[in-house]
This record gives sequence, C-alpha cells and structure tokens, in this order.
Amino acid sequence: MHEYIRWSLGEEKISFWDDVWLGANSFQSLCVPGNDPPQSQAVVSYWHEHAWDEDMLHSLTFRFGVPLDVIDQIRATPIELGAKDVRRWSLTSHGEFSVTSTWENIRTRLPKREIFCLIWNQGLTPTMSVFIWRLLFGRLPVDEKLQRRGIELASRCQCCRSPSVESLSHVTHHLHVLVLAGGITPTHWRGCSPSVDFMPFSPRQRVLRSLMVLWHPPDAPWMKLNTDGAFSTSTLAAGEGGLVRDSDGGLLRAFCAPIAASSSFEAELLALIRGLEMAMELSTHIWIELDSAALISLLSAGHLGSTEFRHHMALIWTMTAQRHVRFSKIYREGNRAADFLAGRGVQTPAPTYFDPISAPWYMKALVRMDQLGYPNFHFRRRDMG
Repeated sequence: MHEYIRWSLGEEKISFWDDVWLGANSFQSLCVPGNDPPQSQAVVSYWHEHAWDEDMLHSLTFRFGVPLDVIDQIRATPIELGAKDVRRWSLTSHGEFSVTSTWENIRTRLPKREIFCLIWNQGLTPTMSVFIWRLLFGRLPVDEKLQRRGIELASRCQCCRSPSVESLSHVTHHLHVLVLAGGITPTHWRGCSPSVDFMPFSPRQRVLRSLMVLWHPPDAPWMKLNTDGAFSTSTLAAGEGGLVRDSDGGLLRAFCAPIAASSSFEAELLALIRGLEMAMELSTHIWIELDSAALISLLSAGHLGSTEFRHHMALIWTMTAQRHVRFSKIYREGNRAADFLAGRGVQTPAPTYFDPISAPWYMKALVRMDQLGYPNFHFRRRDMG
C-alpha cells in the first residue's frame, strides 16, 4: 500500500527520491532513464537555512534530467518549519487512513444498483432490510411458492411459515414512505419484479423559504478577508478574487486573477492563499470568511485534507501560524463582492489589484451595500405535505 501514501513536508528525513511528496509519484520517476540518483538522500539535503537550496535544485536538471517546470514545483512546495513530516492517505477525501478505503480499493466490484442503497441503510433495521430484499427478489417462503415446490403446509416447521400480515404490512408501509418521499422511483425497480402495489399519491409540494443574509464588519483591530474561486467545468477556465475590509466595512484592498485549477475547491484554496498574502501586509488579526462550507470545515478542524491539496493546506497553515486568525461561513449571497471579483478573474489576463479608488464601480456598490447593512436573501426549498 506504499503507493497510496503521500507526504506533506516538515523537518524530518523522508527520502527525496523514493517517497511521494511532490505530485502523485516518487521523484525518481521524473529522472531521465539511466541517471541513477543517490538513494540515501533525504529531503532536508536540499534545504539551506530552512528554505530550498536554489543551486542544488537547479543542479538536478543537469545531473538527472529533471524538467525545469518540476524544479519550479519544488520551489513552490511549502515546508512547515518546526513540524514533522505528515503522512497522508490518497484513498480518502480527508487524507486520513481508513480500513474501509483500503477494502474498497482491493475488493472486486459489481455494477452498483441504487435499489440496494435504499434497502441497506441506517434508517432500517437489519431484519427489515433482509425482509425487503427477500420480498423484492422473490425469496420469501410464502405459501404459494412452497406449494409450487410440492411442500405441504402442514409439514412445515414454525420458522418456515409465511410472514404474518402485520409484518408484511409494516414493510409495505416503509416502502410506501420511501416512494412518497421520492426516495424510490420506477427506475429503482429495474431488474426486479416486485408484486407490491401502492396506493396512488399526490406529489409533495415544494415551496421556497427565504433566509436573510447580512455581511458584518469585524471589530477592531480585526480585518475581514472575503475570497472566492470560480471554475467552469465546460471550459476548465478558473479565476480567483477577494477583498479586505476594515472595522467600518470600508475597502482596503482587493484582487482578481486568472488561475490554473482542477476544480472549484482548488480555485477556492488558491483564492484564499492569494488573499492571505494580501491581508498579511495589512494586519496580524485576520478574519477569514468564505462561502465554501467544505473549506471552512477543513480550516476549522485544522486538517490538511486530501492528498491532492495537502501542499495548498500546508501553505495556508504556514502563512497563518504567526497571525491571529478566525474562520466563518457565509452564504454566497452575502459574499457577492468576492464572487464578482472571482468571475472577473476568469476574464482578466493577469493578476490585478485594486484600492478604494481604482476598484470597479460595481464592486464599490456591493461594498457600500454591505457597509450600510443592506440584506441579501438566500432561498431554500422546503417540502410540504
């Protein structure tokens, strides 16, 4: 299972050439065949005064044929000073090892059928799940089946008798509830021949429920950093944007920039990193507010997250180590200024920074509305009936 281990760099002695600490493969695989690197060298061998040794890194190109763009990736890989190397597990979304992820990786998989997810879940007891499974696939020892097989009812033992009317009604009721809730539709019966009839029902009505969202300024000496990332799954174009405001809600600085990202989540991470670089020049008390619930959850827990983004997260922790930092979640409707800048970043050819005078007029208007306490509204659908 060594191939599923990734490393986040601290100050220990993992192997520079054999351990996977850059990307998804060992560094040795990047060398030109025939150039055998020294196996015993640790990552710290390429550091000088707690930073990457530029001369040693560039020598890798001439000695072992390492591409220059890989050298740039190494230089951008953060080192968590004073911390140990952290082992990450690539088979889980949170980067922590689990027996379940290992089993899922090695087991033989059959085509997934959604009906089984509905039958085998925590909402039903194991007895009920087994009963429903046998009912749908014709495995219940009901009288008709037994008689077709030539088994006399009088000769059956008590444990083989047909299910009672009460138990069958109980299971049918739960199936009916799943249908009413929209959890089971006709497509889920594909491959089955259930003989269970349900009464006609009216579809559940869904109504909109509004929630007022307000942006709140920080208390002095805090400054609030709002960032956002934009990513298009169709064009793969991505952008980032963010702004820093003071305790009066006034704009201090803002930015927008195009970025290379593989997902919306990575775009959010990159936006936060650039935003922190900007905010750290202005204050040591930084309140980070984002509309990404997943990222806020990760930051609040103090985790490195998945192996794919471990270096991004390590860089964020390194940047915030000497600052007073707090995190909060806000709905996208309350993060409109950062959202506007992220969208603008997709269309911008190069990173652009703004001050209160040079900022786009539309962003100034959004900032002013937040400053005056104008509400935005987040709408959620709620089932009725």
